[in-house]
Amino acid sequence: MPAAAAPPENLPDELTDRMGILNDQGVTAIMAIQDRLVAQKGLQLFVVIVDDFDGMAAQSWIEQSAAMSGLGEQDLAVAVATDTKELAVLVPASARLDRRSVDRAESQAREHLAADDPAGAVRSLAEGLDKAPQLDPSARAGALASWIVGVVLLLSLLGGIWWKVTAAARRRRRASDDLEAAFHLARRMGSTTVTLDDAVQAARLEAEFAAAEFDPPLVASIRETVAAASAQAVEAHRRRLAVSSGPIDNLQWHLPPAKALAELREIDILTTEALGRLTPLPAQLGELRRQSDLAPTRIAGLRELAKTSGLASATAVQVRQLLDRADSDLAAGRPEAALLPLQTVVALLRPLVSESENAAEPTPNPDSPDR
Repeated sequence: MPAAAAPPENLPDELTDRMGILNDQGVTAIMAIQDRLVAQKGLQLFVVIVDDFDGMAAQSWIEQSAAMSGLGEQDLAVAVATDTKELAVLVPASARLDRRSVDRAESQAREHLAADDPAGAVRSLAEGLDKAPQLDPSARAGALASWIVGVVLLLSLLGGIWWKVTAAARRRRRASDDLEAAFHLARRMGSTTVTLDDAVQAARLEAEFAAAEFDPPLVASIRETVAAASAQAVEAHRRRLAVSSGPIDNLQWHLPPAKALAELREIDILTTEALGRLTPLPAQLGELRRQSDLAPTRIAGLRELAKTSGLASATAVQVRQLLDRADSDLAAGRPEAALLPLQTVVALLRPLVSESENAAEPTPNPDSPDR
C-alpha cells in the first residue's frame, strides 16, 4: 500500500480514507452518522484517515487542515493516523457538544488504536460525537446561574460557619479571661474577708465595753455602725458561698465565669464598705475617753460661760442642774457618766456661744489698706 503521509491539507471530502481501512459497511455507517449530525444538530463532520501526520502533533495537523479547508463554527473534524496510532478531534465550542461525552469517545477510540483497530477507532469517534448531547444555551446559562447561586450560598454558609467558629473562640477567650480574673479576685478577697471578720469581732467587743463604760445614748451610733457592718459581713459570706466553694487552689465554681466575676466584684464592694464603716470607731471611742478625762476642766469652763451669757432663768436653772449632776458623777469617780449632761449643756449654750463669737469679730474697715 503506498504511503499516505501528508502535511496539513484542504480536506477534499467529508470522508477521506487514504489507507482504505473502512469496508463498504464501515463507510455506510460513517456517512449515516454524518447525515444525522447535520439533520439533528446542524453539525457537519469531516473524517480523514492517513498513515501518519508527517511528523506534526496530531492536534496541530487537524487544526491547520481545518483552517485550510475553511471549516466553520458548526464543523467537526476527526483525524486518525494508522501507523503512528494517533488521533485528533476538533470540536468548536459553538457546536455546544457535551465535553465529557467527547472526551469519553476520544478515550475509547485510543483504546481501539492501541489494539491495532483503526477502523474501530474511527467508528467509535463518529458514534461518540453523534451521541454526545448538544447543550441548550439557555440551559447552560441557567446552569451557570445555578452554579453562581450555589457558590454564593456556599460562601454564605462558610461565612456563617466561620463567624460561629470565631464567635465561639471569642466566647471561650472571654470565659477564660473572666475565670482567671475571678480566681485572682477570689484569692485577694480571701484575705479581705479574714480582715473584715477580725474587724467586726474587735468592734463588737469595743462596743460592748463602751456600752458598759458610757451612757447608752453616747454609744448608740457606734453600736448601730457595728450592727450594720456585721450584717454586711454576713451578706458577703452568704453571697461568696453561692459563687464558689472549696480551697482557693481547687475552687469549685457554681456560676459561669462572667457572672462569677461580676458577683465577686459586688461582694468586694460590699466588704470594702463594711470595713469603711468600722475604720473610724477606734477614733470615736478615743474621743469619748478624751472628753471624759477633760470633764473637770470643761465643767468649770461651762459654769463660767453660763454666768456671762445672759441665759433666761429657766435655761440657767437647767444648765446649773446639769453641771451639778456632772460634778456628782466626777465626785463618784465616774467621769464618763458626766459626758452626757455636759453634751446637753453644750447644746444649750451653743447658740449663745455662736452669737458671742460673731459679736467679737472685728467689723471690716472699708478704708483699710487691706481692702
